[in-house]
Amino acid sequence: MVAKFGTAIYAEDFESGGLTNLPWVTSGWVVQPTTPAVSGGQLVYSANSGSTANRATNTLSLQLNTLQGTGSFDYVVNCEQFFDRLIFKVNGELRGTWTGLGSTQFGTFTFDVTEGLNKFEWQYIKDNAIAAGLDQAFIDALKLPVAPQITVIEGDLVAMAASNKGVSIESSTDLTHWTPVSGGEGSTDSKGLFRSKISQSAGSTTKFYRVRIH
Repeated sequence: MVAKFGTAIYAEDFESGGLTNLPWVTSGWVVQPTTPAVSGGQLVYSANSGSTANRATNTLSLQLNTLQGTGSFDYVVNCEQFFDRLIFKVNGELRGTWTGLGSTQFGTFTFDVTEGLNKFEWQYIKDNAIAAGLDQAFIDALKLPVAPQITVIEGDLVAMAASNKGVSIESSTDLTHWTPVSGGEGSTDSKGLFRSKISQSAGSTTKFYRVRIH
């Protein structure tokens, strides 16, 4: 369940060392300390496309409820010109593509975001043969106009809102009567996240969750 209280610009900097802050889905992409061959990164860690076989595509995707606004991310692409490339899509629509050996320094890409459930997708695509340069793509410092919401990540209930906001997570079995979740009261951290363990046991009644911001 989603309770909307205004825009929260969420920033994913990958400094957790993994894909644990948001409901990421990955095929091949990893989070690692940014290679010294790449410059201009804001912090230590970034997401990279990993080792991609010839005639293969490594994909990193994220689906979130957002508000209308502007998103951005930092990127580096260093690969065989024209034949290997990074592409970025929103809801299946191509928004950007990058290829070549021209840079090993992070740049910033900015894009429009519509209100609603949106899927953001980064794909590193390789052709039949030949590797050049770093043969990788890197992304960092993702910023999105996230609508306050709740999701499940690695068995935790994760509320997303503006940073340092009070949150209360509630549950319901009928979407009419709501009760506070044990351990579901607190404040979001500097990244706008608050985590609470799911207490629902196997075989129990299906529950719905919502978050209140105060």
